[in-house]
Amino acid sequence: MTNVPSGIVTFLFTDIEGSTKLAQEFPERLPLALEKHHSILSEIIESNNGFVFEIIGDAFYCAFENAIEALKAAYEAQVKFNSEKCNEAQIKVRMGIHSGVAEWNGSLYMGYITLARTQRVMSTAYGEQILISNEAYELVKENFNVTNQEIRNKMDRSEISFRDLGERRLKDVIQPIRLYQVASPALRKDFPPLNTLDARPNNLPVQLTSFIGRKEEMKQVKALLKQTHLLTLTGPGGAGKTRLALQLAAEIIDDFANGVWFVEFASLTQPALLPQVVLKVFELQEETERTLEKTLCDYLKEKEILIILDNCEHMIEACATLAEKLLGYCPKLKVIATSREALRCTGEKTHRVLSLEIPNIEKEISAEKLSQYESVMLFLERAVAVNSNFRVVTENAPALAQICHQLDGIPLAIELAAAKIRVLSVEEILEKLNDRFGLLTGGSRTALPRQQTLLALIDWSYDLLSDKEKLLLQRLSIFAGGWTLEAASEVCSDKQLKRNEILDVLTKLVDKSLVIPTEKDGKVRYNTLETIHHYAVEKLVDNSELQKNHFDYFLKLTEQSEIQLTGAEQIKWLKIIENELANIRSALKWSVKIIPDSTLRMASAMGEFWSARSYYSEGLDFLLTALGEMKNSKDIYKAKALHLAGLFSFRMGKNVQAKSFLQEGLELSQEIGYSTGIGHSLLTQGTYELNFGHYKKTKELFENSLSKFREFNVNVGVAKSLVNLGVLNRFLGDYEKSEKYYEEALEIYRELNNLQQIALTTFHIGYIAYYKDELEKSRKILEENLPILKKLGDKYYSAKSIQQLGVISYDQGDYDKSRKLNEDSLKIFREIGYKNKIPHPLFYLAKIFFKQGNREKGKRILKESISISREVGSKILLSDCIYILADIVFDQGKEEAATKLIAKNESMRKHIGQFSITLDTEVKLNLSKLKSKLGNEKFKQLWKAGLSMTFDEAVEFALGELD
Repeated sequence: MTNVPSGIVTFLFTDIEGSTKLAQEFPERLPLALEKHHSILSEIIESNNGFVFEIIGDAFYCAFENAIEALKAAYEAQVKFNSEKCNEAQIKVRMGIHSGVAEWNGSLYMGYITLARTQRVMSTAYGEQILISNEAYELVKENFNVTNQEIRNKMDRSEISFRDLGERRLKDVIQPIRLYQVASPALRKDFPPLNTLDARPNNLPVQLTSFIGRKEEMKQVKALLKQTHLLTLTGPGGAGKTRLALQLAAEIIDDFANGVWFVEFASLTQPALLPQVVLKVFELQEETERTLEKTLCDYLKEKEILIILDNCEHMIEACATLAEKLLGYCPKLKVIATSREALRCTGEKTHRVLSLEIPNIEKEISAEKLSQYESVMLFLERAVAVNSNFRVVTENAPALAQICHQLDGIPLAIELAAAKIRVLSVEEILEKLNDRFGLLTGGSRTALPRQQTLLALIDWSYDLLSDKEKLLLQRLSIFAGGWTLEAASEVCSDKQLKRNEILDVLTKLVDKSLVIPTEKDGKVRYNTLETIHHYAVEKLVDNSELQKNHFDYFLKLTEQSEIQLTGAEQIKWLKIIENELANIRSALKWSVKIIPDSTLRMASAMGEFWSARSYYSEGLDFLLTALGEMKNSKDIYKAKALHLAGLFSFRMGKNVQAKSFLQEGLELSQEIGYSTGIGHSLLTQGTYELNFGHYKKTKELFENSLSKFREFNVNVGVAKSLVNLGVLNRFLGDYEKSEKYYEEALEIYRELNNLQQIALTTFHIGYIAYYKDELEKSRKILEENLPILKKLGDKYYSAKSIQQLGVISYDQGDYDKSRKLNEDSLKIFREIGYKNKIPHPLFYLAKIFFKQGNREKGKRILKESISISREVGSKILLSDCIYILADIVFDQGKEEAATKLIAKNESMRKHIGQFSITLDTEVKLNLSKLKSKLGNEKFKQLWKAGLSMTFDEAVEFALGELD
């Protein structure tokens, strides 16, 4: 449709009654019947200007701008279905019509209450029945009375009337709704009583708001209740335990002949009064000759009944005792309990009520897709209720995602935040979440006091804890991103809370839904919701000693990892440090002003991890901060930090800063006699000089580092020096010697069982195969090695491997595949901030776009690659720029321009000791063609002209030729 209905929309929902049973009884004939069903509905809805926005199985979901047209479509479809009498499976379609506010956002309708109510109206109907809500009826009636004859003419002159079925409670537990049955001589007249909530006895309270999301969770709890007579819904305050219990009861009420009954204990303070409260729900009188429990048991003994015991946590023992007595005496009774912790009764099954689904804030999500997350849907519905103009748009979508994420998807917290849309923007709400307990107030006046503010809600849970439980919860707030049992025992124990008590107290906090355990790879990790964390932080009065314990624990862990990350358990330790990264960051930030020498020690120990994960920017920031606090120190940790700062600066293209740090680190290592530091400094300085084409100096530095590492038996350093000598010889065109260095390094790494370095060295061997024109061998090595690099989390060498595979695909003429691979590698290089490598995929993307005729895009990419090459000042990259320009100009058939640029490229490479005529068979072929086409004399003149150009002149000349 060009104009999708929005604003006040009338919805028509349909589905086939008993479709599962039909599929079992008529497996061969049903598909044809369904095909006819779909065809009839699609044709009739379209002819009445309807919009089918979703079809799920046999269910149609349709929207109409005009309520009359929705009614007409439903009527015509039912008449048509009734006329389709054949030998196929006879299908009976139930239909519901409802009107309300809904907005189409391009991919789905926003207006959860309206859509949910339409679904409920439809599911209340029987096959062949059309039900219409009062809201839709009012819209139809307005027009129906005025244009009665016209409408009747459109409906084959049938007499349409509406049978008032009265006000009915649907199974969404919110306000009752008046329903009408569409009647006509052409339609079936009599149906059984409506399948509504009031068909069974119950006292389920009317809810003022709709139940949102939790489709899969609802299936899980229904399945659990079938397996037990006692289901306890656990979870932190505000998670929606009561709301889930009420909705569950409403949906399964038909399974209980004597109905479902809600018993609320929140306001009760005396456990002895529990039976009395239950008696009151059933309007039973106390009897002097029998106990209250006996009276209850006798009443419930033979009844098929479901009881919800709500808010049991503050009287957990009494609730457990009562539940066990009732269930032991009443075989047909089922109980749903809601509590922060399990009742621990015989046969009890528990389900932890999950927070609503939250968006991943690390990914960019469009406003349309964001609206599909349960937590966002809840925010939207509650926000629109207080500000009808509120919408999710591109501008506020990131802030909304952050709000739902920071509030952990806790329904009550999100509802309180959404209520602030009356006076604040989404961005302002997010900004104020640092003071969430001051912001998130003003809940429903009719709610329990503890549900009117976020602070009161958590206070309720906190006040139920023992002193030791309170103390541990406070102390656990020192952790960021979770913790292990070992960490909690080490950091949080003292004279008040002994080490051997931690597990028991932690278990109690888990039982009370304040701590969340998660198991992964056979290890349990603990965490708290962000809101609980904020609360515990505010309760923690003095944390100075705790902070020191926390820092000491993670300093020990990082120093242990520095050793392990070069050994056989590399993958295991990469995971350990990744899991603890938030804690390590927190420890580094705390310590830098208080114990800067220890900060430097931890930061230098993190070098192996930061390098392996390509976290250059983060590592450099911490190193620079720590170095700034320790300007006058002279020790191994400072030498290591200076070397790492130089290495990371170089990888980020900050060359002046890199050279300064590397030199300072080398001088300090020499001054204090730190032999390993000397070797690493020489090695990294060699890599730096290699980038600028200073091959003679590079060779000297690499060989010196190798000598130092051999002298002090540092095998890892020896292998690294050998790999770098291999790289140097590749640049010089001596592939045999290069490969020999790689094989020697690979042997050492295999002895050390250093999986990461084995993978990196294997990459270089695959690279050499490419330069030896062994393309398939190169591809095979790189493709087999890439999954290992990805498993290790090595983004840099993964990107290099992907880019080189893109080069191979380009050389083999598969430009589409090459483009995809180069784009993938470019994305990773940008992500990790490795500027020196960004131009490489850009060069090939430019070549591909020129090959495929997209000259403008090719030129834009070329200009970006040239700009970055200039910025990092790499002579090799600058010569590569000219080489790529020459290649593209040659492909364009501009022989004279190509000759000049090849000459310039050749002179630049000779200057840095790298000969393209040796390296590139493609250049050889191009030169041969140019000499043949231009003639020897003309070729010489152009060659001379190319040699005389500066780099900038050559670039401007080439770009001009490409216009």
